[in-house]
Amino acid sequence: NFIRVIFEDSKGNLWVGTYGGGLCLMKDEKFIVYNTTHGLPNNAIRVIYEDRRGTLWIGAREGLIRFKDGKFSTVPMEGNSSFNMINTFMEDTDENLWIGTETMGIYRLKDSTFKSYTEHEGLSGGTAWCVFMDRKNKIWVGMRSGLYYYHDHQGKFSRYYAANDSFDTVINAVLEDNQGNYWIGTEGEG
Repeated sequence: NFIRVIFEDSKGNLWVGTYGGGLCLMKDEKFIVYNTTHGLPNNAIRVIYEDRRGTLWIGAREGLIRFKDGKFSTVPMEGNSSFNMINTFMEDTDENLWIGTETMGIYRLKDSTFKSYTEHEGLSGGTAWCVFMDRKNKIWVGMRSGLYYYHDHQGKFSRYYAANDSFDTVINAVLEDNQGNYWIGTEGEG
């Protein structure tokens, strides 16, 4: 058991995702523990995200979980989602939920329908570590194989190549600062 993620929702509740002990909710200074007996597919929680409608999305070691109206439900994804770890979430301006996975690239959840983005749509490497939307509403994805950006009109991704570097490394984090500069966190290269 160890803590993997801590998240505060829009109501001020504190959620703690553990890797083995399930999900804990701190409410009224008491912890409520949720695990497989409460509807979680497993007790290894990796990431927690709240969308604009107040729905909690929980990425587990084996799948996607929605917490809505006080109930957990496993959300089936196309492909073999039972072995697909969720790494990251991001909601775009059109309220599409982008989901980065360990082995199956990126998914977009739009109006209860999943769209998968993999090598066919320009991504390479399988593992999506982060999804980020900049202030121009461009979607960026940090993959095991580099940095990619989304062409909405084509429905495809392109790899980003910098003037001096191709970012041919694991991209764990992307951030745009107030001056419009991009900060990119990599594995082993700063």
